[in-house]
Amino acid sequence: MDEFMSEKEIEEDDEDTLLCCPACGGTELYYEAGMKMGRIYHCKYCNYIGAFVLEGNLEMRQLLRDEYERKLWAFKNFGHSYK
Repeated sequence: MDEFMSEKEIEEDDEDTLLCCPACGGTELYYEAGMKMGRIYHCKYCNYIGAFVLEGNLEMRQLLRDEYERKLWAFKNFGHSYK
């Protein structure tokens, strides 16, 4: 066992992490323009386009998705963003 990490941190470290969209937590990302412009990602779920993506476990991706759904619901119902 690593002396700098607790048992809980080691268990969390074993979880599967995937690249995910910073806007919605979606994992269906592909390279925009076939990577001819560098690492520019495109999210199939929310249409985010950018170079910044996150590497997150299931819990983090779910938190991002929940927040995205709340903001989307507020925008559809009230016409402005939800904070």
